[in-house]
Formats: sequence, C-alpha cells, structure tokens
Amino acid sequence: MASKGVLPTEADQRKNIPIVAGVIDYFSAALAYVAQISKAGNDQHNPGQPLHWARGKSTDHADCIGRHLMERGTFDSDGMRHSGKLAWRALALLQEELEAAGAPHSRGSKFPQEEEKVPICEDVKVIRHEPATDILKKLAQERYEQDAKVPYGRPTFTSEKPNLDGPYDL
Repeated sequence: MASKGVLPTEADQRKNIPIVAGVIDYFSAALAYVAQISKAGNDQHNPGQPLHWARGKSTDHADCIGRHLMERGTFDSDGMRHSGKLAWRALALLQEELEAAGAPHSRGSKFPQEEEKVPICEDVKVIRHEPATDILKKLAQERYEQDAKVPYGRPTFTSEKPNLDGPYDL
C-alpha cells in the first residue's frame, strides 16, 4: 500500500528504512553541520524569514557540488566548510530527483509562487526572485529616463580626467 508521505505505510516496509540507525547514527556531526549550513543560507537569502528552503533561489546544484568538491577540506569565504555545502547541495539534488520520480515535496520547501514578494530596498522597487539582468535593465532604463530630464544634456569630457566644470553639449 502506497503512502502520500515519505515513508511507506506498511510496518515491514518502514522497518527496512532505518532513518536513525542507518543515517543519523552514522552521520550525526555531519548532519548537524548541514543544519548549520541551512540556517546560514536562510539568514543570507531569506533574512528575517522562518527557516525554509527557497526553491527558486539557486538551482545549479550539480555545478555547485563540483565547485565545493574541488575546494573540499577548506573553508568558503563565509567561514563555512566547502564539504558541508557540498553535502547540502547533494541532499538538495537528491531530493529534487526523488520528487521528480514521485516523492512528495519536502515540508521545509517554499516554491517561488509561494514566497512573499518583498522589495530588496525602498529605492529600487524590484522583487527578490527577479533575475539580475532584469534588475540591471530596469536600473539602466531609470537612469536613461533621469538623464533625459536634465535640461542641458550630459556633459562631454575633453580629457582623461573628467572636467566637471564643462565644456557641455548644449
């Protein structure tokens, strides 16, 4: 009998999945470290929000696994072990593969359509999961529109060092 949860409903089948004896007891320190990676990542990517896996924020798990594997045994710029980040990415990749094969979504996941859309800052009215290229295009367009409102146009410079006193195109 199939279950809608992660584990089977049949007792004999559940006993063949030793979560504690076969995973937690084997890798307790590593799992605790991966939990720290989850917390640090949430604090970085979802400041002020409850702990969750923001599924739309970073999806290049295989490439990140390769990068962290190359740097194994050392620490990343944030002071966290590359091997810990590698383990987190490997779990994320496996979770997504299992979900694609029919496993239920993890309880700690939030997908982009579920996430609250919060402006990054008051001045730049963009949404967190908006691609950086779109943000840059909007900023460039806003700057262009602001420059178009300047009555005398933009200054032109006649030397390597900008001459802020002129001459200007009039």
